[in-house]
Amino acid sequence: MAQDASFAIGGRLQLDYTSADLSNPDSTIEDEEVRRARLKVFGQLGANTEYKLQVSLDADGVIFEDALIEYSPGGGPLMLTVGQHKTHNSLDEQTSSRFISTLERAAFTDAFDFDRLVGFSLGHSGPTHSITAGIFTTNLEENDGGTAL
Repeated sequence: MAQDASFAIGGRLQLDYTSADLSNPDSTIEDEEVRRARLKVFGQLGANTEYKLQVSLDADGVIFEDALIEYSPGGGPLMLTVGQHKTHNSLDEQTSSRFISTLERAAFTDAFDFDRLVGFSLGHSGPTHSITAGIFTTNLEENDGGTAL
């Protein structure tokens, strides 16, 4: 690897387990499930370029969450992102489910089924502002080619 290149691995595993005995011999409930299992590979390709590949593992197999490259010319506040990534709909959707700004996300984020899509976006951010726009097509998991948004 080049001197400015890096490689790292991470992940997340969230498990649910329920055990209930509702004081009735016929009401014993015991269940477990994997809520979320994710594996992530990420790093840098030079001083101004980052990459990330993140997949979720579930009963249906492997689902691509993120598969992207981000480039920041000169390391400045301008950022170009290419690949599958979150669409820019709201602050609730842009933040991680691990570090949300409120106790719950707003209901409309689930109502409209926002998803990660393949496309490119251009953003600029500073200490008190952030503006981002993008052009997206379908999700990597779609087989029919999808339509542009």
